[in-house]
Amino acid sequence: MPPRYSIAVDNELLSAVTSQEAATVTPRMSQIFLSLLGMISDDPDNSLPVAQEWLFRFDGGGDSNSSPWRQLQEVVNEADEQESRHALDWMSTRGIVDLREEGSSLYLTIRNVMSVSVGENQAQVGLEN
Repeated sequence: MPPRYSIAVDNELLSAVTSQEAATVTPRMSQIFLSLLGMISDDPDNSLPVAQEWLFRFDGGGDSNSSPWRQLQEVVNEADEQESRHALDWMSTRGIVDLREEGSSLYLTIRNVMSVSVGENQAQVGLEN
């Protein structure tokens, strides 16, 4: 049976997105963060023993009615655009994500998570920052 791959998040990062401070920004902070993690592909080449950064580009997908923000909003569909922006701004100030606009594209980098192989003998994996 081929190995499965999972996303590992360290305790500090998990504590931040589930904190009272995060909930004050939006009660859906952890849902929004999990939605972002859902973009990371299940790819054996992604599996590394250290924390990684994941870069995603949103450019509207060629649909004239679709902006990069609307494309990102489709990923975090549990929250409206304003709530998503507040959550992403908060995560950005804490180094959890990096969000930048360049031209007509929006770039999102998810930081300090890793893809790990989960086999029959599950070993504990520590994140290195």
